Amino acid sequence: MAALVTYWGVSDLIAGNGMQRGYYVNEHADGGRDWGVFEGKVSTVGGETVIEGTRQFSDGTSQFAGIKGGGTFKVRLTSPMEVECTWQGRYQLAVAAQAA
Repeated sequence: MAALVTYWGVSDLIAGNGMQRGYYVNEHADGGRDWGVFEGKVSTVGGETVIEGTRQFSDGTSQFAGIKGGGTFKVRLTSPMEVECTWQGRYQLAVAAQAA
């Protein structure tokens, strides 16, 4: 399932290491949205910054209304202008839960 991801967060860092917390919104091709929160550990080694943590869905619209679930993520800042991100986890749509 492809989506456009927008996220914003706040980092609390000392010497390039610390925590980041924030929010995300996924905008899906069918017009539906889901959103949630995330928290991760930031580490900087050899000029490369990596953020690893967990995420949790809060809610959504359209078929994503009432979504439950979450997972993990890893972000690598590969340059000042480029980010590489992977997300893993599970979710359950409220419609699927009602049908079960």
